Amino acid sequence: MYQNRAGALSKHGDFFLLDVLCFLLSYVLAYLFRHGMNGEAPRIYINVALFLVLFNFLVSFFAKEFSGVLSRSFFREAKQVVRTKCLVFAAVIAYLFLSKQSAAFSRIVMTVAFVLTLSLTLLARTLWKQLLRHWRDKKALPRVLVVTTSDLVRDGLERLGHPHLYIKGIVLLDDGAAAESISGVPVVADADSVMDYVCAHVVDEVFLYTNQTNAVTQQLTHALLEAGVTVHIVLDCISKKIPNMFVESFGDMTVMTGSVKVVHPLELALKRMMDIAGGLAGCVLTALLFVFVAPAIYRKSPGPIFFSQIRVGKNGRKFKFYKFRSMHLDAEERKKDLLQQNEMQGLMFKMENDPRVIPGIGAFIRRTSIDEFPQFWNVLKGDMSLVGTRPPTVDEYEQYDAHHKSRLAIKPGVTGLWQVSGRNKIRNFEEIVELDNQYIQNWSLSLDIKLLWKTLQVVCRQDGAQ
Repeated sequence: MYQNRAGALSKHGDFFLLDVLCFLLSYVLAYLFRHGMNGEAPRIYINVALFLVLFNFLVSFFAKEFSGVLSRSFFREAKQVVRTKCLVFAAVIAYLFLSKQSAAFSRIVMTVAFVLTLSLTLLARTLWKQLLRHWRDKKALPRVLVVTTSDLVRDGLERLGHPHLYIKGIVLLDDGAAAESISGVPVVADADSVMDYVCAHVVDEVFLYTNQTNAVTQQLTHALLEAGVTVHIVLDCISKKIPNMFVESFGDMTVMTGSVKVVHPLELALKRMMDIAGGLAGCVLTALLFVFVAPAIYRKSPGPIFFSQIRVGKNGRKFKFYKFRSMHLDAEERKKDLLQQNEMQGLMFKMENDPRVIPGIGAFIRRTSIDEFPQFWNVLKGDMSLVGTRPPTVDEYEQYDAHHKSRLAIKPGVTGLWQVSGRNKIRNFEEIVELDNQYIQNWSLSLDIKLLWKTLQVVCRQDGAQ
């Protein structure tokens, strides 16, 4: 699932705010330099301050001043600042002239404000970019894989403006073994091993920058989309047969982007708000249940009350997954001896009357789905969502083919389409993958609400886990 990126101005609102502050600070200092603290400022000076902010906004918007701002060098930034601020002050001077107020406005204030604005804006932008590069948490950035050729790779990295992206690695389609790294970015695969790398590592998006034939591009793009990875393609490499394609800016380039599902940032923000609200409520219920469940578990099987396990989440991210422990402490070791009794076809284990389940309390909390409640902590942390796909274990994930990974294109969920579609009756893992892909491709907030309501009905009927 792909979150459509915001425009340059809204995406870099911090830089716009920084510019406004530099404008106002420079203007106030210039006024104090010329007039001092002698009473209230004349109306003309207040009007000019407002027009400075307004014209700065208009110039920034129409000139796309913040496009690629994080990747610009100091000299390119200086050139950009001089050009745009000259336009702003020229517009203000024209306003004063046309309104016949120029005689009432100090030329010294205008000159000093202009010089200070250039200096402070350039200084502030340079320092802010350094702070962003130092503070930015790479865990929160999308992992981008650059797929290109040896003659285009350096140009592609430069135009991407990678200080604001986490470039996971480079795939060279023509010569993957030519170098270990390029511009500090490791070369991780070639044309033959790119899908193996994608399946084994966390990759959110792929930037495809190549002048090879459309047939090659289309084949690779379809394989990546089948794996649930978002693909960005330079316009020269477009294939009309690729689904869900749209034009957007990526770094300093215009690309066609394709994904299994494209959503608006507001939708994902609302989904996260719903997760936080549900996670908080679920954690409170978990604490209340703990008072009753914990003694019963410990009495039947002394040991930890919670079961934790490393699971695989969105696009291969690993996290610690929590449940109330419903099995004996040696459950994982005993699983190897029970694999032949697996009732599932494919990469998932399930069996009826599992001998590892703690008699009495273990069967009860599994039947009523009480064992799932600690996962609300995972939801609150952001590892999981209320609704999504079930997170696989590491050993299951390591056996995935490319099309299986598509079910990890979103965050895993406490419940989902499979859970409310008679999961105890579905024995084929490929059917589960199909249901998960159906959920991802048709995702909406209303669908999540419907699935949460159906989950409540399933739990009340005790048509839950075995």
